[in-house]
Amino acid sequence: MAKIKITEKEIEIEGTVEEKKVTPFGTSAHIPVSKKHSGKYVSVVVPSKSKYFWLLTSGELKEINIVVDKIIEKKDSKLHHYRLGCLKNINQTKFHLGDLQKVYELLKESKNHKHLVKKLKEAYNLNSY
Repeated sequence: MAKIKITEKEIEIEGTVEEKKVTPFGTSAHIPVSKKHSGKYVSVVVPSKSKYFWLLTSGELKEINIVVDKIIEKKDSKLHHYRLGCLKNINQTKFHLGDLQKVYELLKESKNHKHLVKKLKEAYNLNSY
């Protein structure tokens, strides 16, 4: 188990280190690489605990929180507490993709905030889930 620390943003990643030759095809995961890196040997950290980091600005995150909170308040269901939990979980520096997916589904219901839906969809590749 290796631990890598990126000091500029204070990010720590734990996992196993794999050393492989970069190829454009032949893996089960799609990892886009440019042609200039093809054929080189690289070391990749495969996280043991997968967590995701925010790629949006803090202003966009606040806007998502406000919009999704209003949507949750309008819906009166047994899932109210669960949805609020998902919204709380994505406010952390690290979060799980499942929580983001639930918030994304709620955000898609808002007709006035399609720009946020588009940014989440592009940043986290949410089409495939």
